[in-house]
Amino acid sequence: MSKAKAYSDMRDVSVADDIMQMADMGFFDLLLTAYGTAYWEQGQVTYLISPTKDSLYTHIISLREEGYTPTKIISRQTFIPNLAGTEEVEQARLEYETGYSLSDLVVADDLEAMAQLAAVDNSTLAEPLFSDWQERLIGYFYYPGLQIFSASLTDAYIAKKISPQFYQQVKDWVTGQLHQVANEIVLPGPGHKTFWGFAHWLPESPTIKYSIDGNYAATIAKWEKLRSEGRITSPLYQQTLALKEKHTPLALREPFLKAMKGQFDADFIEKITALHQLPAAIKKADYEDLVRHLKSDYSQESFLLYEKWWGL
Repeated sequence: MSKAKAYSDMRDVSVADDIMQMADMGFFDLLLTAYGTAYWEQGQVTYLISPTKDSLYTHIISLREEGYTPTKIISRQTFIPNLAGTEEVEQARLEYETGYSLSDLVVADDLEAMAQLAAVDNSTLAEPLFSDWQERLIGYFYYPGLQIFSASLTDAYIAKKISPQFYQQVKDWVTGQLHQVANEIVLPGPGHKTFWGFAHWLPESPTIKYSIDGNYAATIAKWEKLRSEGRITSPLYQQTLALKEKHTPLALREPFLKAMKGQFDADFIEKITALHQLPAAIKKADYEDLVRHLKSDYSQESFLLYEKWWGL
């Protein structure tokens, strides 16, 4: 290594240390962010506001599982001086302003109409497929395979293609199976990196594409966008991998992709395609009538995902 190169590397390290020290001392403004969504519940609009997108997405998935139809996430950001004791107050203020902005976008009649449409009874058309899939997994104590089965089951339930009774029965079974192999899971922590990914393809195309990210919220956002555009998507695949000494998280992308492709094999793609082709529980004419009467563009954008999810 030349003296010039060595000096340059040392200077870069020194500058990075200086910047970190300045940040710790409050020399730079803080960026605050708030996220929000809304849904119809018990005769009124309920708003959910969160400082983190990950936690909000987790809550949204639970709401969909319960039959609710949360709207598209909005976000608001602001910079504030890095002064002691102000961050918590300013974050609360931003979350209030985000909720206020969301209330300007939301039309209660739209959310109520969507909730009424979503209340249509689920079909049972996908139950034979999942019963057969479950039979193949009995005694198959392997976490990734059970994880994908569980996620696919929830996805089909939200798509209204299995009944609540069947869903609860099979969900209880797979949850018990997952608990038995919990020791196979590598937990997040120092020296570990968690990745999320999914497969996606067009209904008329055999070409399978894969998306990988180390950010949960970013993965969900892309998954929803592609599904809204009409692509068939697998459920999310998640895996936490251990970092080898002196390796960066980037080195784990290839083994993660290999593991994910192993789960999303030809048999799995065939199952998901078959699920996608099952008739929808909701009548397309009823959905189109609802869309014609929506009063805001925000409602149109929010409900497009459910149109594709239900297979309309």
